[in-house]
Amino acid sequence: IVAASLVNHTGFYLIDETGAIAISTTAEVIKEVELGNKIIIEGTKQIYETSKGLCDQHVIRDATLIANLAGNYEYSTSSFEEKSIEDLISMSKNPTTDNTLKVYKTTAKIVKYADGYSTNFYITTENGTTKDGILLYSGNAAQYSSFLDDHLNKIIEMEVALCDWNNKSQHRACILSITIDGEKIVNNCNFR
Repeated sequence: IVAASLVNHTGFYLIDETGAIAISTTAEVIKEVELGNKIIIEGTKQIYETSKGLCDQHVIRDATLIANLAGNYEYSTSSFEEKSIEDLISMSKNPTTDNTLKVYKTTAKIVKYADGYSTNFYITTENGTTKDGILLYSGNAAQYSSFLDDHLNKIIEMEVALCDWNNKSQHRACILSITIDGEKIVNNCNFR
């Protein structure tokens, strides 16, 4: 099931009962699918290796669409793991490639930090700051702004994947969804 957008990459997360994987594809494929579609794709499953080799991640590269069975399905959460934000912070600082095949349910505070050069989003503990949180992966904060700006400095439930596309020494996070007042809001930045 097409579950949520990748951020700063053309693609999405594909989720089934066994887990999740990042799908890297083209803008043409994105135009042919929607969140909730059941699809069949073809591509190369590989470990996206950074030049530093510090925290790589699983991905299906150059995915092509074989069939779109359409529909508006909810993705399965049966493989998701409950983790505290403290556990996720520790996992991000001690990365393993296998952690990029999982989605984690957590409760965390969303923080936006701007200096003279850049603006970034973080998830952290209730009393945490950007210094002790996990940076959300993005090319710029605008990719998350319409999705998260209304929820800054609030403790909310979320589904998170760990990732590394940029040769970092620790994982970054990608928010797949947030839950506000019982309503799940899925990250749709590539589908707007």
